[in-house]
Amino acid sequence: MKKLYTFLCAFLLTLTAIGQVFSPGNLLVVRTGDNTATVSAGTYSTIYLDEYTTDGALVNSHTITGLVGDGGSTNEGFFQLSPNGKYLAVAGYAKNAGSSRSISTTGTGDLAKVQIYGAAGVSNVLRSYTFPAGVFSTGDQTIAGQVTNSRLSGTVALNDGTGFYAGGGSTNTNNGGIFYVNNNESTGSTEVFSQVQTVQSNLRIPGIFNGQLFTSGNAAALGNAAAIRLGIFSTAMPSDPASAGLSNLQGADFSIAVASGGVPLNICQFVMADASTSIAGNDVLFATDDGSTAGNKGGIKKYVKDASGNWNLKYQLYTGTGLSDVNNLKFRGLVGQVNSQNKITLFATAFDPVNNTYKVLKFNDEDMLSSSAAPALTTLLTSPSANYIFKGISFTPGSSLLPLKLSSFNIEHQFDNVLLTWTTEQEKNTSRFEVERSLDGKIFGLRMTKKSMNTDGKHTYSTTDKIDFYGTAYYRLKMIDLDGTFTYSNIKPVQSKKMPVFTLYPNPVNDQLTISHEKITSYARFEILSMDGKILQSKSTGPDSSSTVINLRSLPKGSYIVKAILDGSLVSKKIIKN
Repeated sequence: MKKLYTFLCAFLLTLTAIGQVFSPGNLLVVRTGDNTATVSAGTYSTIYLDEYTTDGALVNSHTITGLVGDGGSTNEGFFQLSPNGKYLAVAGYAKNAGSSRSISTTGTGDLAKVQIYGAAGVSNVLRSYTFPAGVFSTGDQTIAGQVTNSRLSGTVALNDGTGFYAGGGSTNTNNGGIFYVNNNESTGSTEVFSQVQTVQSNLRIPGIFNGQLFTSGNAAALGNAAAIRLGIFSTAMPSDPASAGLSNLQGADFSIAVASGGVPLNICQFVMADASTSIAGNDVLFATDDGSTAGNKGGIKKYVKDASGNWNLKYQLYTGTGLSDVNNLKFRGLVGQVNSQNKITLFATAFDPVNNTYKVLKFNDEDMLSSSAAPALTTLLTSPSANYIFKGISFTPGSSLLPLKLSSFNIEHQFDNVLLTWTTEQEKNTSRFEVERSLDGKIFGLRMTKKSMNTDGKHTYSTTDKIDFYGTAYYRLKMIDLDGTFTYSNIKPVQSKKMPVFTLYPNPVNDQLTISHEKITSYARFEILSMDGKILQSKSTGPDSSSTVINLRSLPKGSYIVKAILDGSLVSKKIIKN
C-alpha cells in the first residue's frame, strides 16, 4: 500500500509539469486512464505520455491535447520514433475525452488524427494532420464503403519531421492498411496522402529500421497467402501503392499457415537491427506476441536471419510455465537501444492477466547475433489497477536509437609517436571520443579527447600520442554520447621501437655508480656483469623512478657490463672500475 501511495503522489506532482521538454534517453510509455474511473473500450480517453528513466523512475507525465484515444483498446497507441530519434507521431481521434466511439449518421464520424512532436515537448505541435472520413475511424454509415471498426494502431515519424507512416485495421481495404503522409515543411500543406498498401487491410504497426519500412499484421492463423504477420515492403520507403509490394518475412513463423504446420503468432510492436557485416540489411528481430491465439499465450520472440534470408527463432521469453500457459504476460509494446558491441537493451509493455494490471519490463541481450538462451526479465513498473493502461512504448524525441558505428580503428608506430585513426558512421547524439592507454593491458588512463562531428555520414579522425614508454602499450577508444552513456572499441596493442636511453657516472667509477634514465612507467632492473657474462650484482626499481644508485666498492678494478632492463626493453653499456 505504501508503494502504491508513493507512486500516485509522484504522478500527481508531475502533472503540474505539463509542457516540459523531453529529456533525451528516457522512456515514453503511452497510457490511458488515471486510476480514478473505469476505462472502457469504445469510450475515448485522454492520452498521456509518461516519461521514465530507463531504471523506471517517473520524470514527467505529458498530457496530449487536440486528440484522444480509445481508452480500453489494446490495439492502438503504438508510436515509434523517427529513425534518427528526433520526432514522434502521436495518433488518436479528433474527439473529446469521455465521448463514445460511434458511427455518424449525418457527417464525418470520428476522424483519426496525428500530431508530430520533437524534443521541445507536447506543448509544441510541429505538424498536425486529420485523416479523411472513414480512414482509421468509425466513418459515416450514409457513405458507401465506410465501416464501423477501422482504427489507427500505430505510427512512425519520418526523419525530417514533416510526415509519417500510419497503420491500422479495417474490414474495408480502402480504410485501413498502411498510409503515407508527408507535409510540406515550409507551408504545412499536404504534399502526399497515399494508401501505400491496398491488398491487406488488417495491418498494425509500421516501423523503419536501417532505411527499410516494415509492418506487423493481425494474422495469427495466417489463413491465406496475403495475410501479413510481419511484412517487408518491396520498396524501402514507399510513397505510393505502385511501389509498395508487401510480403511476409521468410521463415516458418511468418509465412507458413498454422494449418500447414506453422505456429500461431500475433505480433504488435517489434525491433530490428543490423548486427552482421556479412548479411545484408537487418538481421536481428525481436517481436512481441500478445497471446491472442490458441496455443500461444503471450511472449517475446527473437529471430536471426541467415545467409539464405530465412528468419530463424533463437529464443522465446514468456513468464508462465510454457507458451500455452494462459497466465503468461500479454506483451504488446517494445522498444530497444543497441550499443556498438552488438548488445541491445529492450523495454516492453504487457498486460498481467493474473493481477489485472499492466507492466513495463526490461531485458538485455548481450550478443544479438549469437545468444540463444532467453535472458531474464526485470519488472520496472506495475500499474496500480486495470484502469491505468500501458499501451505502446518509445524513447523520448531527441534520443539516440542507433549506436555510433565504428567502421575502423587503427594504430601504428610513426617516428616518436603512435598514430591513431578511426572512421565512424551514424553519429547521432555523439559527444566526444576519449583515447585511453594502458601499459599493462588492464589499467587504462585518459591520453586525449576529440570532439565528435555529430552529423550523418562517414567521418575520419586522427591523433598522435608521444612514445614515452618501452615495450608494448595498449590503446582503446571511449565513445561517449550526449547523455553520458558510452561504449569502448576493441583494444589495440602497439610496440615501441624506441631504445631506452640511460647514462652512467662517474665512468670510470670508484665506489658509487649513478644510473640516470627516463622515468620508469612499470619496472626496471639493473645488473652488473663480468666480461664473461656472470651476474655480480643487481638492483630493481619501480614506476616513476628516474635514477638508481649501485655501490660497487666491493668489486675489484677492471671492466664490467651494466645491463639495464627498462619497461621491458634491454640495453647495456661498459664501465671501468678504478
